[in-house]
Amino acid sequence: VERVTNPQNQKPDVAAIEAFCVMLTKEAEGIQIGIKLLAIQIQSLNESEALQALSVCCF
Repeated sequence: VERVTNPQNQKPDVAAIEAFCVMLTKEAEGIQIGIKLLAIQIQSLNESEALQALSVCCF
């Protein structure tokens, strides 16, 4: 999640997003865990971090 939502990313890190998604699909409750992790990042006070987390939802 840290790499996917890094506020220093100029654009979405596609490789990190794909790796994150693959990791989530390997776990029985991976999707639920991923949603919780992204929800925390979406609520970040750091606008860039929140936008990076939202961009994951578009993939």
